[in-house]
Amino acid sequence: MERTFASSCPICYSENLDSILSIDFSKWWPQLFRFGTRPVYRCNNCDHRFMDTTSLSSEALSEQYDDSYVGFRPDPYFQDAIRREIIKNLIPRVAPPAKVLDVGCGNGDFLEAATEAGYSALGIDISAAAVAHCQQRGLHAEVMALTNLQTRDCFDLITMWDVVEHLPQPSAFIHQAFQLLRPGGYLLIKTPKVSQFTFKVVKAFPRLAGALLYTPDHIQFFSHSTFATLLQNTGFEQIDWLEDRNMRSHSPVRNLKKAVGHLIVSLVYRLGQDGNFCVMAQKPYV
Repeated sequence: MERTFASSCPICYSENLDSILSIDFSKWWPQLFRFGTRPVYRCNNCDHRFMDTTSLSSEALSEQYDDSYVGFRPDPYFQDAIRREIIKNLIPRVAPPAKVLDVGCGNGDFLEAATEAGYSALGIDISAAAVAHCQQRGLHAEVMALTNLQTRDCFDLITMWDVVEHLPQPSAFIHQAFQLLRPGGYLLIKTPKVSQFTFKVVKAFPRLAGALLYTPDHIQFFSHSTFATLLQNTGFEQIDWLEDRNMRSHSPVRNLKKAVGHLIVSLVYRLGQDGNFCVMAQKPYV
């Protein structure tokens, strides 16, 4: 019997859940009235935290990923960070001209860097505008969801830069990636990590949910342990945690109110040791 997102943890499928807070989007952000009040759950089995999106229509979720998202903003800092990542962590494990799939390719920054490094790189994205932008840059990209890609044992490396935190069903997504990798292939994922301390702050000050949790764009809130559980449950064995660091620049702060908000967010993240993590996981050879 297939489990539903509302009744079970999207990582370990346990039904032993506690509601740890509710976010009233209509109260704090009237433009997001269609989301209403959304509960955030904690799994008592694996400790994963996630926002319930069960009753939301697919249209409401899709509206959050329109063609104005931050991935289309030129970010030289991210472009430089990607190239350093390729040299330091990708080439030593998966040398060019290996076949690479970039899931959620956005504006093509990683595709371009991977192609320059000698990889045979394909990008896929559900945004037609993103794919068109990549194609205008001379990159190989297609409008496609990962779950619709049927090739098996095809890719040497699959990358997901800031993707999994948006997914209602990350386990199914990672399982599909596992199937698409050749034996011995690697999966690289970058995603935010969110501490218990941050949730306590949001519960005390609900208005900070958007700034601290990036809701409703982000609906999965990972820690190292919960993400390791996700990878291990899928079948990955060797898991390498890369250096924790921010890989993207921030928009300039143009007024005092935003400057104070940025300072508060930075303080909470520092106290909770939040940030981002990059992880590489290898599919077993047998």
